[in-house]
Amino acid sequence: MLWNKHKTHEIFATQTGKIVPLEDVPDPIFAGKLVGDGVVILPETGTVCAPIAGKVVTVAPTFHAYVLETADGIGVLVHIGINTLELKGRGFTPQVKTGDTVSVGTPLCEVDLELIKNAGYQTHTPILITNVEDIREMTLQTGKAEAGKTRVIQYTK
Repeated sequence: MLWNKHKTHEIFATQTGKIVPLEDVPDPIFAGKLVGDGVVILPETGTVCAPIAGKVVTVAPTFHAYVLETADGIGVLVHIGINTLELKGRGFTPQVKTGDTVSVGTPLCEVDLELIKNAGYQTHTPILITNVEDIREMTLQTGKAEAGKTRVIQYTK
């Protein structure tokens, strides 16, 4: 429809694994959608990829979280693991820095999933839209995910 100015956009899997609802995260902040809305990847691989094309706005000093921004101003948070801030960067090797431009599938970080698990942390990786108030409609997926290829969120701004 030519008169429909609301374009549908896609956010892709950060890792290969299983997509589950945000409510399944064992953390009340994420499960309660206090940071944003989206999905969670239960990762099988340690390469964390950009879920969107855009700009890297923030890289946490401990490399466990990345905020990206799409060309249309949507903020996307990738938070690797639950309470992994406490690892103080151990097990995380960043592949990007603040200000970098990324494409879907660009590696953001290499993560040692075994180190995280052995330290007693969950590897759940939330992918969240942080400014959901700017979204008109959002569709969330579940099931199997392939990093950089499987659509996990579809939104209309």
